[in-house]
Amino acid sequence: MKHQTYSWKSARGKNIFGQSWITDSTPKAIICLVHGQGEHSSRYDHVANFFVQHDIAFFTGDLIGHGMSEGARGHVSSFSEYIENAEMILQEAKKTFPDTPIFIYGHSMGGNIAINHAMQTHDENIKGYIVTSPWIKLSFEPPPWKVVLGKTVKSIIPSLQQPTGLDAATISHDLAEVKKYREDKLNHSKISVSAYFEILTHGENILLNADKLSYPMLLMHGSGDKLTSHLASREFAAMRKDLITYKEFEGLYHELQHEFERQNIFDTILHWINEQLKK
Repeated sequence: MKHQTYSWKSARGKNIFGQSWITDSTPKAIICLVHGQGEHSSRYDHVANFFVQHDIAFFTGDLIGHGMSEGARGHVSSFSEYIENAEMILQEAKKTFPDTPIFIYGHSMGGNIAINHAMQTHDENIKGYIVTSPWIKLSFEPPPWKVVLGKTVKSIIPSLQQPTGLDAATISHDLAEVKKYREDKLNHSKISVSAYFEILTHGENILLNADKLSYPMLLMHGSGDKLTSHLASREFAAMRKDLITYKEFEGLYHELQHEFERQNIFDTILHWINEQLKK
């Protein structure tokens, strides 16, 4: 296995950090991962290692305003900046292995990005999408006054950063993973007013435009998720039973890949990928 890092330049001139874990020989498939709000791509090294062991290369990167990438923490002016970052990962993978089937994997906010990407792209290299705990809707309703205030501030100071209020204890039942999250200096708890409403709007877009999905998708969510709504995932999956394989895990929290049951999650993804490769 070979680990590589990259530096990409965004349309706004920001340096974007990328990395890959590559198999020793030409892989049977590639996963391109888009991480979630407030975290970074290196939190998925254990995921990458699992798939490389099964002949699947793993490409990812830090979204603008996250991890080792430049940009104000948690801020974008437009959702298109996140889509651009996902494309950077995809294009690097295609450049490295031009004829290898690709699966886009998005977690949480990255799931929102991945689904929206799936609804607007037509790329024959992409074989399917894997989405865990997507931010289609939150598991809770923000106070109405905060929403009204946010909409007002958005038109005046769109880059104003606010604390997300994320309680690390809700990401996993594994206390060791919670501790690691809290101590990881590359994680942050900020989101700008603009970014919040861009993510919110594009989450609503998913449910309004489910008919635009044309790729097979594996969608997984824990019913104990206190951050993003498993009910919204269930609703979206029901709209496109022809393309979406939906797996709901009883009682699991937000980060399925960091739960005690993570091996089951990885095996489920691997089995689904292998099934898609047969088609």
